[in-house]
Amino acid sequence: PQPNWSESSSPSVTVRDTALIHTAQVVPDAKALRAEGCEAIESMIRSVISQLDDILKEGGASFDQAVKLNVYVASENVAASVALDLARRFHGKTPPAVSY
Repeated sequence: PQPNWSESSSPSVTVRDTALIHTAQVVPDAKALRAEGCEAIESMIRSVISQLDDILKEGGASFDQAVKLNVYVASENVAASVALDLARRFHGKTPPAVSY
């Protein structure tokens, strides 16, 4: 399925009166990189989001509070998979601004 890009990211996000957490680049873990076929992309997406959530929790936040994501992908198909995942995760909430 094709993603509804407006449900998977915001054009901009305003943050007031709070500290921001900046992270280093996060890549899929070794287990996700060993996955094959269609499961590989989903496994990599879950791995990265789980790691980001852990990093944000250490700073007193969570992935649901992310305001900006820079996503590096190998193809438009992978970008579409990421967008679909984000749309599911942020359904009914304000998604982060995302650049691909």
